[in-house]
Amino acid sequence: AGLQNIVFIAIAVVSVICFLVLALFLTLRLRGRIHETGVYLAMGISKGAVLMQYLLEVLIVAVAALLISYGASSAISDQIGSRLLSQVTAETYETVELTDEAENTEQPSAEDLGLSEIVVDVSAKDYALVWGFGLVLCLASTALAAYPIMKMKPKNILSQMS
Repeated sequence: AGLQNIVFIAIAVVSVICFLVLALFLTLRLRGRIHETGVYLAMGISKGAVLMQYLLEVLIVAVAALLISYGASSAISDQIGSRLLSQVTAETYETVELTDEAENTEQPSAEDLGLSEIVVDVSAKDYALVWGFGLVLCLASTALAAYPIMKMKPKNILSQMS
């Protein structure tokens, strides 16, 4: 239970940091595209449509990253399992039986311990949860980054660029 709480806190802290870094990155990116936004708004394209374009761009990159992460997480989990198994089998276990006459020592092998492989796997439910949380994180950070620009009028945006 204690380890689970530590992992939960670590995930929460990493998620908050990722949200802040992503929001900062998107804010800088959208500030570089402020003139483009002003032109879109001056042409009569709605703020919602411009925001949807930004969201779509972020979602395309996020989906590609999440697909790549599935393959990477599978490869990494296999490596973690084999390293854990090699650590366990490399350690020496010694059992001592004391009798009245002599001392017998034997060292069981990995097979005696019942270890043939360690399977570390990411379940589909956990992966779907990560997908959902990641997409919500992307949407929220994009909306937060676009908010200052979207509240401006096209005339103000374009006059600010001149």
